[in-house]
Amino acid sequence: MTRTLKPSQRTAIEQDLVASEELLTNPNMSSYITDKSALRRQVKQMKDTLDTQSPQPYETSTEKNAAVKRERQLREEFTQGIPSKEEMRRNRGGDGTVYKHMKWEKANKAKILEWREIIKRLESDSDDPDLTNYERFRPERPFGYDTTAQIAGHHAMSMQAKENWPDDLKGPTVKSN
Repeated sequence: MTRTLKPSQRTAIEQDLVASEELLTNPNMSSYITDKSALRRQVKQMKDTLDTQSPQPYETSTEKNAAVKRERQLREEFTQGIPSKEEMRRNRGGDGTVYKHMKWEKANKAKILEWREIIKRLESDSDDPDLTNYERFRPERPFGYDTTAQIAGHHAMSMQAKENWPDDLKGPTVKSN
């Protein structure tokens, strides 16, 4: 499978192309260019890159329908076993969250890459930088306050903090035990 440019990569190349063409055509800038032929080669290379590596939309509705079906199938497959947002955020040292994520990613790498290429072709005119980001499918599985986690979760006051709370300040309004 040929890898295609992401929307952000396409945008960057297009901006560089416009700037380079402006340098070549603007007579006021010609004195600043030391090697016009190298710049012309670079412009040609950028155009070739855009022509050959930009994702091409599906030509027929049959191709598009098949791609949508395959995209759903791949997404269903690679989201199985993905660590939840809370597991990733809390990342407790001994529970193996990092290992679990690495193992999941290695097992699903080919599916994710195929899914990304399909998405880029389905939405070839999109400029969304997160278009091919699978993080939006990471499930949310809330679990309570965990003092052993890297990021513990909900803020809570200890009993000692409640006992030492200044009298002139309004007391805590949320029950935190």
